[in-house]
Amino acid sequence: MNQFPRRRKSKKRQGILCIATLLTCWLLRPGAAMAEVYLEGYAGYVKPATVFRQYLVMTTHHPALGTFEEHHTRGTFLPGVIGGLKVGTWFVPDGFLGAPYPTWMQYFGVYLDINYHRQNFRYREGNTLLNGGVAAARNIFESNGNTFTLALMFAGRLGFLATPEVPFGRLQPYFAVGPALMITEQKVALNSSTLTPGGLVPYALAPASDTAVIPALAVEPGIRWLFKKNVSVDLAFKFRWAHPSFTFSYDDPFGTTRETFTLHPQYLILSWQLGAAYHF
Repeated sequence: MNQFPRRRKSKKRQGILCIATLLTCWLLRPGAAMAEVYLEGYAGYVKPATVFRQYLVMTTHHPALGTFEEHHTRGTFLPGVIGGLKVGTWFVPDGFLGAPYPTWMQYFGVYLDINYHRQNFRYREGNTLLNGGVAAARNIFESNGNTFTLALMFAGRLGFLATPEVPFGRLQPYFAVGPALMITEQKVALNSSTLTPGGLVPYALAPASDTAVIPALAVEPGIRWLFKKNVSVDLAFKFRWAHPSFTFSYDDPFGTTRETFTLHPQYLILSWQLGAAYHF
């Protein structure tokens, strides 16, 4: 693959990190600290309940032979570990910069959620079809990658078990939803083996990895318990949806042409996480 898209993707990643840094600084500025800003780190278990939206179809042309191959397979992801950081604020009546919020706004807030996890496909086997007809070989598909997500979440909460130290309530269930930007990378490998006598010659393909920067949707219900006014734990469930597209280039092992194939997974990523936060 040429190097120019790689540079553009690198600039996109740098831009996303700059935006995240600016938002974090904005939320943690001295004036905002009066509006119950919190900083949280979390870790948990991620289970991408993902299938290919359509079959992975890799087509290889052999002009000299007058044939082409199609490699078909479906797949899911392996479970893994997710880690992340939240920085947010609740709009408590104290307000900021000397301007109080209405009392009803204490039920609402906003936070920035940054997280990372590995995204590896399960080992899969599929058929190689010759000229779209009878299966001529079996192929083994593998893909390893990672996913970084930046989400801006708009949240609502309720408060129970109020105390003088925590007048809103120590127990705080919440629900959040918001747009996200996902940077996801995949590096694939495909090994083909002969299925029938006179079938295809075995070969392996390992093209360079491809990265997609795509919009996503994030949803997160959770429950928070404040041990003290400034210290809490957070148990949450996270759902993310996205539909990336990857394109991989390789040299045809039986000719001189440059071929490509695409991968169109549909990400339905579920995770359970436990976090600890400090409230300013």
